[in-house]
Amino acid sequence: MTAMTGANLEQLNDLSADYVTTSTAMLTKAEQLNTRITAAIAAFNSTMTSLSNETQTLTGQIETEMSSLSSTAGSVEWTGNNRNAFDADLGQFSTAVSKGTTMIRDSTTKLSSKVSTEFGPSLSEFSKGLGERMAKNNEAANETSKSVATQRELLDAAANSGWSS
Repeated sequence: MTAMTGANLEQLNDLSADYVTTSTAMLTKAEQLNTRITAAIAAFNSTMTSLSNETQTLTGQIETEMSSLSSTAGSVEWTGNNRNAFDADLGQFSTAVSKGTTMIRDSTTKLSSKVSTEFGPSLSEFSKGLGERMAKNNEAANETSKSVATQRELLDAAANSGWSS
């Protein structure tokens, strides 16, 4: 019948089915990727929360240690210029540590904010767009499958009953 219709009807059946199979596989892959993206965002947000909590705990411990060191140093009986120089150095060290812990807290807060306001939404938007594109691909594949099936039917009908036009 290939010679008469110009096409192998069974192959057209297979091609039509392949479009549906491929479309279904693409949708499945997109859903899997969307699931992974959603899980990655949730895991990253959880990690950022843990990091923020640990940062608060550790910087709080550093401040407690500095306070204890300052208290211990202040209780040492020691007078004179050396003591004054030591106290000045301790004050500078304490200030540097305080600035460092503040910087660490601020940086962690900024990072967490960037993730929640930019990175997470960007991934979510990508995921949404992917889903929309795959749905359009699915529609196109299904339409192509129908078109191939229609062509096959028309060729078969023409071969069996003659050309009508």
